[in-house]
Amino acid sequence: MASVGHPGALAALGAAGRALGLAVSATLNVVDVPAVVLGGIYADLAPWIEGPLGAELSRRVVGSRFRPVEVRVAAVGREAAMRGAAGAVVQQAMADPAAFMPELLEPLD
Repeated sequence: MASVGHPGALAALGAAGRALGLAVSATLNVVDVPAVVLGGIYADLAPWIEGPLGAELSRRVVGSRFRPVEVRVAAVGREAAMRGAAGAVVQQAMADPAAFMPELLEPLD
């Protein structure tokens, strides 16, 4: 609905972007990172929530006057978590293949 400009959908996404900005700003005031990356479903919604999110971050993050917080969209979109999980498994297997699949070390009869 938002992609066709439905006013209710656009209003809801604007409110969601502002709410996300409020929540994320609290974390950024503690950890002080320079960027927020929108991944998963948020990457799909970025065209509609990025503006309100960025406005809230500018308003609420203490250091944003000196270094604005950058809002980025993950290149992998919805698949970010799945790719990260798969990458972690591959990394473990590559680090110690014998421990990852001990049945490969069993003698053949």
